[in-house]
Amino acid sequence: MGPGAGRVQGGRLRSPLTGVAPERSEADADAPEPAAAPDSVARLPWVLLVAVAAAVVVLDQLTKWWAVDALADGHTIDVVWTLRFNLVTNPGSAFSIGGGSWWGPFVTVAAVIVVGLLVWHARVLGSRVAVVAAGVVVGGAIGNLFDRAVRDNPRDPDAGPLGGAVIDFIDLQWWPVFNIADMAVVLGGLTLLVVSLRAETEAEPETGADTDSDAEPGAGAEPGAGTNRSGVERDPETSDGD
Repeated sequence: MGPGAGRVQGGRLRSPLTGVAPERSEADADAPEPAAAPDSVARLPWVLLVAVAAAVVVLDQLTKWWAVDALADGHTIDVVWTLRFNLVTNPGSAFSIGGGSWWGPFVTVAAVIVVGLLVWHARVLGSRVAVVAAGVVVGGAIGNLFDRAVRDNPRDPDAGPLGGAVIDFIDLQWWPVFNIADMAVVLGGLTLLVVSLRAETEAEPETGADTDSDAEPGAGAEPGAGTNRSGVERDPETSDGD
């Protein structure tokens, strides 16, 4: 660069003529920082929710494929205490509840509605924890929906579309048999409930503070100051002289 080019000093460009960095005006100092592009910010919750949901679906299906391959002959695998792996085909609802094949389409429709609502409201969820929890619920619902769409129903081969049986294999022996997708729906739903309750609790003190400030608009006014009948502010010294 030539001798007339500006030089950087203290993070600012020096003038090539005077060598002095130009001062920022008050308007520049008060100008807000440029905000991030709203479209990219709006997509972040969607991306996080989809990533979490996809991870849950993959984990759920991998464990179900393992259970079908390893436990198809009817034997069980003892893990710890009462926990064991025991293959069960479930045409009903979650946790092997509702054995009738008519439960399949009903549960499928309910799961689709839940997934749609959570995905639609992903942008307005208040925290990253809530978005992750919603993704966990969506992934669990899709995992069981996948079973109903592609797996056979050994109890009712003519069950029709979305009448397939869900693979359950986690058996506590004192609780209905379930799978990873069932766990995801329950734990994610409980997390969403806790996050929403905490948000409401934290919002209550702020609401009370705003109400108190609105109730006392003239708390800091001087004694004797006020307005006359015409609405003009009255000076306390002038009023005393009258």
